Amino acid sequence: MRICHENGDVIAGPVAWARTPWHRFWGLMGTQSLPAGQGLLLERTNAVHGFFMRYPLHLVFLSRQRDVLKIAWLKPWRVQIARGAYWVLELSPGTDIQGLRPGERLSWDEWVE
Repeated sequence: MRICHENGDVIAGPVAWARTPWHRFWGLMGTQSLPAGQGLLLERTNAVHGFFMRYPLHLVFLSRQRDVLKIAWLKPWRVQIARGAYWVLELSPGTDIQGLRPGERLSWDEWVE
């Protein structure tokens, strides 16, 4: 799937969708790297961990309505939490999210790879 800004600009893609508890738990653990512009969308969570990760990630915490609540940097072996989050978008360090601000709304299609 592709993640888009409310103005229609593509922020990231392809992005995998972690819908199951196991996929959310396992996430990107054990991967060597993540190409720029790619990521993982976690559903029904407000916290992520960097345990067993080999590289940092950009995180975008979203409300149930897909509004940006918090933008954070996750280093390996650390934890990030955002109160009220329902979705967490994990993005590669090379993804350009400089223009993204809290309060803005993101969208994506419902297609799952």
